[in-house]
Amino acid sequence: MLYSKIFKENGDVICYYLMKAFEDRDGGDNISIRVENEANQDAFAEWVVPAVVCNKAFGFSEDDLLDMEDYIEHNEVIMWDMAREEGMFHA
Repeated sequence: MLYSKIFKENGDVICYYLMKAFEDRDGGDNISIRVENEANQDAFAEWVVPAVVCNKAFGFSEDDLLDMEDYIEHNEVIMWDMAREEGMFHA
C-alpha cells in the first residue's frame, strides 16, 4: 500500500510502500517497507521497522539511503498506525 510520495529537488519522485506486517522469531511485530524511484523502478530499497534497517538497496546513493532512514524514523509512528488501520496485523 502506498504510504507517501516525496518530490525531490532534482525532479525525482520517491515512493514509500508499506508491504507487509510480520512477526519476527521473538514474536515482535515488524513492517516491511519498499522505497522506489518512480522514474527508475530498478532503483529500490527494502527496509524493516521498528529496527529501521535496510536489507536490500540498489540504484540509490549513500546520501539517499541516509535520507530514507531519517524519513522512516520520523514517520514510523504514522506508518504503524496506517498499517493497523489497513488490517495488516491480525488481532
